[in-house]
Amino acid sequence: MIVVSDTGPVTNLLQIERLNLLKELFQKIVIPTGVFAELSHIPEQRLALEELDWVEVKEAPQSELFNKLLGSLDRGEAEAIALAVDSKAELLLIDERKGRDVAADLGVRKTGTLGILIRAKEKGLLSSVKPEMDKLIKETHFRIHSELYQGILKLVNEE
Repeated sequence: MIVVSDTGPVTNLLQIERLNLLKELFQKIVIPTGVFAELSHIPEQRLALEELDWVEVKEAPQSELFNKLLGSLDRGEAEAIALAVDSKAELLLIDERKGRDVAADLGVRKTGTLGILIRAKEKGLLSSVKPEMDKLIKETHFRIHSELYQGILKLVNEE
């Protein structure tokens, strides 16, 4: 399974000390060089990523699609979406709404940090999603609408 990630999910999971969920769920993820560069601005994140043998850094295609995406998205998002399309990835990990909308328009299957937490609970890797969402909100300033928060708790039977 080819899984490409944008910066957001990796950063968020690193900050709540749940990056291991990506390996447990997907065995390997691919990040474009632009995403690696964004993640590398924080030395601790760079060191953590360099030690992981299940994270592959790959050059995104400098295609017409990529150039078009650069007009409306940041470089990391544009590279992640272009790489997902080019590599026919089964899944794109992305949190930002604009990028998610563009990916959906291109027919790219996607999920974000919250979807990863839900999958992890479904696979028995987490006993509860609520404390992880609370950590995201408190420690990473992750924004989640209260209706979505409650909807996720209902979905995973934690209401």
